[in-house]
Amino acid sequence: MMKAQKQFIIPFESLKIGSHDFHFEIDQKFFEDFNSTEISKGNFKVDLILEKLSTMLVLNFSINGSVEFSCDRCLENFDYPLKTSHKLFIKFGEETLEESDEVYVLASNRVDIDVSQFIYEYIILALPARRVHEEKDCDPQVIKMLKKSVKPQPKNETNDPRWDALKKLN
Repeated sequence: MMKAQKQFIIPFESLKIGSHDFHFEIDQKFFEDFNSTEISKGNFKVDLILEKLSTMLVLNFSINGSVEFSCDRCLENFDYPLKTSHKLFIKFGEETLEESDEVYVLASNRVDIDVSQFIYEYIILALPARRVHEEKDCDPQVIKMLKKSVKPQPKNETNDPRWDALKKLN
């Protein structure tokens, strides 16, 4: 967990009822503060619309940017574009707790909220499991070596039709 940066702390108690816009620039320092092993380099723009109601807050996050990955196929670095959006409902209660993925309960004595953890989690959740760029962008020598290492299927073996659908996934 990172130490709170002032730019991510929103003093919602002083806001009037209605809609309020916030904008954040995220870079690698943000991920370093979280000790992230998933992301070392990334740049994002976060647009947050906070809707203050009399009994709750509604936060609409829109995150757009890119993260640098090492290609799982050829190991070359590349920028992966990432775009995600999330809605979070903040209710007030006795203590601060996460009720569900979309509902967060904030202690009623709180006057501000740190949105950095939400931003971090939304970015991490949007990351793909398989991190590859277009095969045409891969190192041609690596692709050549990979194709050589794949053993062709023997011709005399009969295919089990139950596996045909899975073969199409690649």
